[in-house]
Amino acid sequence: MWVRLGEHLERLTGVRTDPDLPRHPGPTGSQAPGDLAVISLRAGGVTSKLLVHEEDWRRQLGWTLTPWRGDQDETLAGVLRFLRDNLHWACHAHEHDVHLDMLSTDLYELLWDMTGAITGDRRRPHALSLPCPASTGTDPDGTPAVCGGTLWFEPRHNRLRCRSCRQIIGHQQWVDISLAAGLLTPDDAAHLPDFTSP
Repeated sequence: MWVRLGEHLERLTGVRTDPDLPRHPGPTGSQAPGDLAVISLRAGGVTSKLLVHEEDWRRQLGWTLTPWRGDQDETLAGVLRFLRDNLHWACHAHEHDVHLDMLSTDLYELLWDMTGAITGDRRRPHALSLPCPASTGTDPDGTPAVCGGTLWFEPRHNRLRCRSCRQIIGHQQWVDISLAAGLLTPDDAAHLPDFTSP
């Protein structure tokens, strides 16, 4: 997706040839020289989020500061290589304060931002206050266990995804599982709006 961003730098530029097209509100004048979202991502919006994690890991490992690697392409390649090479340490660094959940969130946001810049659909996922009802087996007492992780609504796909168990949950499936797990009553389910509705 990083490579494809370059193809969309000029998406919003060009001369308006149809006077009947709706105009965006705001002052008249020259437009920005390209798609500002793409420019922002290519000019450091991607690498800056990832470099925060590299610098934190280097500090906790007692290593030197993050080296200068060159342009954005070289910087992205370098930081991704560093994170990949040290991911095993980060996953097992129980004596350190490694925030893998924050890295996961940043990666999700970057993927959504880059996908949105490429497709033109800038809608972003958002967390719901409802817990994930997906089954995780049974508790020691034999009762069904549910994930309980945070559900994220992905508007581009009209679906819910749990970032804990990684399951994709459709609306009816969510209702059925929630009823079976006792997270919803039949009356609640009857009055629950469809999250896939616009």
